[in-house]
Amino acid sequence: MEPFALPVAIVAVLFVLLGIPSFFSEEYANAAVLLSNLVYFLPIIISYYAQMFDFVLVILICALFSMLYHACKSYDVCFHLEEPSWESIDVAYSWYLLLTLASYFALGERFLHAAPFHVALITWGSHAHCKDNYDCRSYKAAVVCIYFAFVLFRAIRRPKLYDALDVLLAMLFFVAAAVIYLFFNSLAGHTMWHLVSGVGVCFLITCFRNSRFHTLGFRMTSLAYRTLIPRADL
Repeated sequence: MEPFALPVAIVAVLFVLLGIPSFFSEEYANAAVLLSNLVYFLPIIISYYAQMFDFVLVILICALFSMLYHACKSYDVCFHLEEPSWESIDVAYSWYLLLTLASYFALGERFLHAAPFHVALITWGSHAHCKDNYDCRSYKAAVVCIYFAFVLFRAIRRPKLYDALDVLLAMLFFVAAAVIYLFFNSLAGHTMWHLVSGVGVCFLITCFRNSRFHTLGFRMTSLAYRTLIPRADL
């Protein structure tokens, strides 16, 4: 077990528990939806210790934009932009993070090769005018589904490529986050969406069997597996 595993797990549980009162107090929810972005420091920590440094800046910028948007929305502290502009930036970069995570899940270490494609998708969406759906989410959701279909194909073709427990936990958290996002349209729901999805990212980062550790650091990967398995075609 890694020395950071237990503290990360305790902080993750505390974050989720501290989000629950936002369902009962609007004033608390205004603060919680802003501060809940701090949960993304957990996947940043996991990324750092897993030596997945490419994720650190992506997650950090996404959390920063989200905090700036919610500071504007909740407290009218808008840093030279109007609320709709911050919302547009927040939505765009949230999609970029989701597409990046999905491409990592599907492509492994080659996930950065898809970054220009993701930028093109999001840029087109930001200039399109979709009726009753300003961010044109349907086509981006379709791309995410294609990535997941490819994950299923790779998992069938190479059964030992993924760590089953981390994949299961990541999927449970992301399904829960999706349900919260779709059916709890409130500040409290948005707060819990931040918290649940942020914790889920921690498990996705270590979803490959050859990761340096698994399940927040509670499980270690054998040195033999880490040295034999890493290959460019995985």
